[in-house]
Amino acid sequence: MIQCGCEMLCTGDPGGGAKQYFDAEGHGKACTPAKDDCTPDPASAAFQDACAEKGYKLEVCGCEWLCSGDPAR
Repeated sequence: MIQCGCEMLCTGDPGGGAKQYFDAEGHGKACTPAKDDCTPDPASAAFQDACAEKGYKLEVCGCEWLCSGDPAR
């Protein structure tokens, strides 16, 4: 919060923003809760390595593996 004239304004996103995840092709997606009735195919070794090398982790979102950050960056 900062004082701006007579008002207090927020300098960030008070909602926290939606976390962006990425698939193996680099497409950004929202991570939906994992489905109980679905088991995703194993993530490729290249996708796992690229995700881990950037300090991110793989998570099951819906019924697919997504990286918690953009492994291409």
